[in-house]
Amino acid sequence: CAKPSFQDGKPAMAKSSDENEKLAWYPLRAPFDATVIDKHITLGEKLSGDSYAFTVADMSSVWINLNIHQKDLALVKPGQHVRIAAGPPVPKLEGTISYLSPVVGQSSRTTLARVVLDNTSGLLRPGTFVTADVLVDKVPAKVAVAKDTLQHLDNKTTIFVRTDHGFEPRTVTLGRSNDAFVEITSGLEPGEKIVTKNSFRLKAELENVAGGGHAGHAH
Repeated sequence: CAKPSFQDGKPAMAKSSDENEKLAWYPLRAPFDATVIDKHITLGEKLSGDSYAFTVADMSSVWINLNIHQKDLALVKPGQHVRIAAGPPVPKLEGTISYLSPVVGQSSRTTLARVVLDNTSGLLRPGTFVTADVLVDKVPAKVAVAKDTLQHLDNKTTIFVRTDHGFEPRTVTLGRSNDAFVEITSGLEPGEKIVTKNSFRLKAELENVAGGGHAGHAH
């Protein structure tokens, strides 16, 4: 908070010797470059030396406070990478956990984890609700594909693989996954070329042929 500054030892507003109240302009200077985030005074209010006129804050960086559920505490620790989403117009952000509280809240049963982010753009505002993904482990996968490459044919998970004669549907077995990718444990080998976009069109062609319609061979 920035307290009123003084000139010649006089407070921001003072009584004159004839006891008539007079107003005078006095500058209020924050001790650092900051943004006013709260005002505690009104026009005409008298201030004393210990009054708080404004609350100011350095907004060039912000704290992201995450609530970690008790069941997940064994997986979370300082230094872990975090992906943060605050919604438009703020782009997705990345940082690391700089602090993990040793205390669990009695009512929430969660623990505070803190991420410090640069905010020179000013897009992040205190009080904004965010969601975060904490990278708790890295597991190598022999083959992994984007989730939107998967299709379902005859109740089987299928990927379209490029061959010398076009594209063929290949039944695959899924393993571990995150929000964007999924591991393929069988049915696809490293280096094989697959359809990554618009695979639903190939699926539609196959279903059309199976239903008695006519469709050209996909290339």
